[in-house]
Amino acid sequence: MSNQLQSTRKVDFSKTNYFLSNGIVENNNLMEEQVLIIDAGHGGKDNSSVALDGQKEKDLNLRAVMFLKEEALKRGIKVVLTRSDDRFLSLRDRLPQQQGTAFISIHHNSKPITANKAFDGIEVYVSKLNRNIKGAERLGTGILSKLNRLDGMAVRDSLGNANLLLLRDSKMPSVLIEMGNIADGKSLNYINNEKNIRRISNLILDGFESFFKAGC
Repeated sequence: MSNQLQSTRKVDFSKTNYFLSNGIVENNNLMEEQVLIIDAGHGGKDNSSVALDGQKEKDLNLRAVMFLKEEALKRGIKVVLTRSDDRFLSLRDRLPQQQGTAFISIHHNSKPITANKAFDGIEVYVSKLNRNIKGAERLGTGILSKLNRLDGMAVRDSLGNANLLLLRDSKMPSVLIEMGNIADGKSLNYINNEKNIRRISNLILDGFESFFKAGC
């Protein structure tokens, strides 16, 4: 194991049933409390891209989601996961079927860095084709405003627009967050550190809570 990976805690997600945790919502009066639905992109037969050090994006997505969930539960935020292990889900199956405050899908970029292309930091996307685009933009802008406090990783300072099914067809305010570029060594080193992922997670949650307190 290289030194850059030693600070990352290894979790065997296949042996952990996160759907049975205290974060799962069981009551019907959801909108009076904060309910965050989190999606770990890809999974199962869908590996997506591979990082410079051989890690698969699907695993990095799941790791980031688990840390995000842990930090959310510390705040008393109810959490629902689309997947808690290495399983394949269709895009339709990932769409939230229950009520909630917001939906966040976690991914990582994998774009070769050239002189004029590819952004190596964090990006937040919405879909302008969603009927609730105003809510999505409020959520995304709130999250971006908090992420801009991050040190050591660039953050794109405006929302991206992506015609993605998860963002377009979601019935609640939804954003997709690219957590960094795993084709870039500096970006990969940063997100391989658990402390950094938890810092990013808490900034995302700061934005989410501000969105909730403002009346969604």
